[in-house]
Amino acid sequence: MEKSLKSKTVKGIKWTTLNTIFNSFSYPLYQVVLAVLLLPQDFAYIAIISLFVTLSVLLNNLGIGEAVIQKDEVNSSQLSTLFYFSIIISIIIASILFVTAPYIESYYGLVELETIIQLIIITIVLNGSSSIFRVCLQKNLLFKEYSLIQIVRVCTDMAVTIVLILLGYGILGYVYGTIVATILNTILLVIFALKKTEMKILLHFNIKDAFPFLNFGVSISLKKILTEVSHRIDEIIIGGMLAPEVLGVYFFGKNLILQLRILITNTFGQVLLPVFSKIKKDIAKMREVYNRVSYFVAMISFPVFLGISLTAHLFIPIFFGDEWIGSVGVIRVLSIVMIFLVLTANIATSLLYAINRPGLVLSIDIVTTIIYIILLYLFGDIGLNVILMLYSFYIILKTTLLQFFVSKGLEYGFLSYIVKLKKIFLSTTLMTLIILVMQLTILKDSDYLIQLFISVLFGAISYIAIQLLIDRKNTSALVKVFLKRKLKKAS
Repeated sequence: MEKSLKSKTVKGIKWTTLNTIFNSFSYPLYQVVLAVLLLPQDFAYIAIISLFVTLSVLLNNLGIGEAVIQKDEVNSSQLSTLFYFSIIISIIIASILFVTAPYIESYYGLVELETIIQLIIITIVLNGSSSIFRVCLQKNLLFKEYSLIQIVRVCTDMAVTIVLILLGYGILGYVYGTIVATILNTILLVIFALKKTEMKILLHFNIKDAFPFLNFGVSISLKKILTEVSHRIDEIIIGGMLAPEVLGVYFFGKNLILQLRILITNTFGQVLLPVFSKIKKDIAKMREVYNRVSYFVAMISFPVFLGISLTAHLFIPIFFGDEWIGSVGVIRVLSIVMIFLVLTANIATSLLYAINRPGLVLSIDIVTTIIYIILLYLFGDIGLNVILMLYSFYIILKTTLLQFFVSKGLEYGFLSYIVKLKKIFLSTTLMTLIILVMQLTILKDSDYLIQLFISVLFGAISYIAIQLLIDRKNTSALVKVFLKRKLKKAS
């Protein structure tokens, strides 16, 4: 069984990695196209659409997905009840949003925002009705199917959106693209879940069947909602107090970094909760898996985010245009902060959920969010830089607390976890120094494109060389994780 689980885990990580690689190339290209076709004010609409869609998904799920994955056995009657329950919740949320749309438009002062919100309600209902099918694919470690569905959804979204914007639909093209992609995503999730798993939807609804999942899931759901609100409350404040263009530029820079964080964590995040849930009784095994995944993630995320911070002033004007230069400061700060989030998000929370500690995760989120909101209320009106500082403080505080309690759960010292990353700290520090010295001396008067190319090239070469020199074992192991089974099959 352990061998089979390991095989499915590696396969799952490979497919989520493929999905990540696809998004790594497609999303930046998509952002470039949108930045060229749309104005900073249009990105204010995208920020608001993203906020409400994400919150609605969290609200209509209520943590049921994690509860289904964590539970050893789930029967058809329970799944059917959860399916209908999710639909009911999504309809309630959609109705509330429909009624409040005029007031939301009045707060932000954006023309046609009411109409856009009412259109997006379609995706809210569809996401609610398809969530249980997505969960069944993940619970059965069918990440090949799930990754392919996500790739199709992204391709559809980008293609439809770009075509409609070119046809003159403007921001409505973005809205219609989202709707079409969500419809296709829902259809594919239903087909694959019913075909590849033993899932059956019956004409059965008994609220008592949902209670065990809600008892576990509500804490997780509240935690996610609090996280989303705390991550987006700065946008709400900016949108209400400053011009739409400021919100658009801020969201553009912030979303660019957050999407990169999601791309990295999605490689392993979707796989970890099912895996930890299956080995939750073996602390030694969990500690080994947790430390290994954390180290591999740090090996990738440290140089990537530091590299972005060091080259933001170069690639923003080159690829997106001078009108987006205001996002450089946002990108520089948040790319550093995201390192903390990548090392904790999904890894720490997945482990704590697996050992049935969702209440602890929720408590940490409540405390840190309250502190963050109070600080925003007291100092947020000073300016954008203060908001960035407060957001950074919030991320670092929350991730540190989560990591501390994980170390207690795995029965090892918190400082020992930090010490394990010392070689990666050294490699990225030396890489940073090399890039900075080159930019301030040799490349000082060069063209931006040349500076960017040489900075990325020498940064990558120096990091890989140093990492191989001081930590060849783990660097080679990271490569073998994805290549080992392919080599076996070839032989």
